[in-house]
Amino acid sequence: MIFYFILFSTDLYVEKMRYKAVNCMCRSYRPTLPVSYISQVLGFSTGGAINGASDERDTDALEECSEWLKAHGASIITDNNGDTLLDAKVCSISILLIF
Repeated sequence: MIFYFILFSTDLYVEKMRYKAVNCMCRSYRPTLPVSYISQVLGFSTGGAINGASDERDTDALEECSEWLKAHGASIITDNNGDTLLDAKVCSISILLIF
């Protein structure tokens, strides 16, 4: 029973720390920030892709991170190269209003 409580409280702590980190990044980096970088910083992905399996995990992590950001009011845009970016100017206001 205590294990489930610790696991639940850890999940809440991770959520709170991710929110604070994104809030800090939105205020610090303008005008845009790559979602791949945010995914690594927030712990959605590990970073380096050595083989095809880890490349798939990183793709899944990017999608999970994008969904998490959108759920918290972030504005995700795509640049000319096809990279997904967080619009930090818009997010610095909208993310503050969510929490």
